[in-house]
Amino acid sequence: MKRILISVPGQYYKNIYLPYVWAVLKTHAEHDPEIRAAYEWLEPVYLYHGEAFDQISDLSVDVLGLSCYVWNWSTNLEIARRVKARNPGCLVVAGGPHPAWGEPGFIDAQGVIDIIVKREGEEPFRRILKAALAAVPDFTGIPNLILRGDRHTEDTGPLDLTGMASPILAQAAYLARMSRELRARGRDAHMMWETNRGCPYSCAFCDWGSATNAKVRRFDMTRLEAEIDWFSEARLHTVFIADANYGMLKRDEETAERLCLSKRTTGYPEYIVLNPPKNRQDVMARITERFCEAGLFALSSVNFQHTRAQVLQAIARENIPIRKLMEPIVRQWTPQTPITAVLITGNPGDTPDLWMDCHDDILEWGFHEDIVAVDFVVLPNAPAGSRAYRAQWQIETIRRRIPLKILPKSGAGDRAENFCEYIVATSSFDRDDWVRMRLWTTIVQGFHNYGATRFISAYLRHYHGCRYRDVYEALIDRAPQGGVIRRLTDRLKAVIGAYLSDPEGELFVDCHADLDFLCPVEGAAFFLAVLDVDGFYADVEKILLDVFHVDPVVAADLIAFQRGVLITPDYDPTIGRDVALVHNWPEVFRAILRVRPRS
Repeated sequence: MKRILISVPGQYYKNIYLPYVWAVLKTHAEHDPEIRAAYEWLEPVYLYHGEAFDQISDLSVDVLGLSCYVWNWSTNLEIARRVKARNPGCLVVAGGPHPAWGEPGFIDAQGVIDIIVKREGEEPFRRILKAALAAVPDFTGIPNLILRGDRHTEDTGPLDLTGMASPILAQAAYLARMSRELRARGRDAHMMWETNRGCPYSCAFCDWGSATNAKVRRFDMTRLEAEIDWFSEARLHTVFIADANYGMLKRDEETAERLCLSKRTTGYPEYIVLNPPKNRQDVMARITERFCEAGLFALSSVNFQHTRAQVLQAIARENIPIRKLMEPIVRQWTPQTPITAVLITGNPGDTPDLWMDCHDDILEWGFHEDIVAVDFVVLPNAPAGSRAYRAQWQIETIRRRIPLKILPKSGAGDRAENFCEYIVATSSFDRDDWVRMRLWTTIVQGFHNYGATRFISAYLRHYHGCRYRDVYEALIDRAPQGGVIRRLTDRLKAVIGAYLSDPEGELFVDCHADLDFLCPVEGAAFFLAVLDVDGFYADVEKILLDVFHVDPVVAADLIAFQRGVLITPDYDPTIGRDVALVHNWPEVFRAILRVRPRS
């Protein structure tokens, strides 16, 4: 009997996704009785980097299937090398969105991959397993493959999903056992869940399931309802809804309501993660409200990417109106609603000026507590990865490790050595501009979102007619020479610049000798500020007086309030903190900050 190993190693140590791809491939292939009789499916590789290598150390494998994403590509290649070294005749099949289908010679350049499957993998993989049973296997008649020698077989259309068996239910016993084992080790079991496939949009940065600019195909509702019931039985921590636009379909309200019912009656799943739609915001507004009420949402996010028209046009997002993206948040907002604005740093068409205006827009619309700006990753099969798009925008990139949330000082340890390709220059901005944009994001997140200057900037915006942009430009460019803020921004700028030039560079800072980890630059901006809180606010006060000409009594009182509400390392929540104020600042800011977001 031949032995199959499916590898889909995870991105994180604690949050482990159960091997959905393994379940998909196994369920579909075993409908064929010949395959079911001829193959044994080994325990899939789905744990973190180092654990994956331990699992394969002495395995005998005939077919290795690699499910490849940007966060596990290097790990999967190393798994393939080790498996091939022990099993020279092993057939290595790579699928998923990361293998670069359009790059000439890509398959041969890897050295260890025999077949690449393009797009959906269920049916091609079944046929590969069938063909591999022959004395002399012939894969040339199987569509949607790339074979050694850079030979591409015929491309065919998408898979018909009608009546497809549920991989989650078919492999329920295996997956439930994996979930129990993870919980026993203090780790969280997550699950990928598809209710449909396909996306009608083609944003430049995106390669969602390698099915963008495509018709949306739906899985049967009876299947989805049964899978939701299983999520509670398996006591899943998080379900990630893998649809490109969950909430786009009216029936998504039905699955959302069933998820809420499951949460209310059983407590599981604990959380839902999803990608919201670009249209049908009326549906998403109702889903957002239900998920928040049921406790399934940790937060709501709005994927702006940028706010300025010329940049949105450059990344093919101009057909998605910002007011539409905002509708669910605006309609369902309460003062307790956690909301996140998601942006992309390094969009083609952007400039430092437009980037600062973008942040000003986001703050003006009411996103004061959480702005997430991710760096533009070039995915191999996304529009931005094409030669034509790269040439059009004169794109320059760097290859750097995928960042962790924190980085232990002790070293990388068993940290996964997986990399992304990041845009750092285009025809609209150069590398110095990128450093400026990255520093800007770091300061806005570190000072405003973390709370060091949020109330101060809001006061200047509403009582001195300044823009939020003016405030943070002053903090970066007009801070006193030799002061805390100047030293802090110079240090962070140096870290960002070194990251740009050093292939081993990472966006982390050693903030304090007593910490056993390095801080990401955004957190470091805040941490370094509060480490010398007296010096920091002395600099802020000087900027208030010299740049914005605030009355000295008001400036001192405003800083006393801002500093008083700041959670610093010496704060004891059991004691609290008394602050003597001249003005009733809480009432002032309640009226101007905790208001309904607006676009």
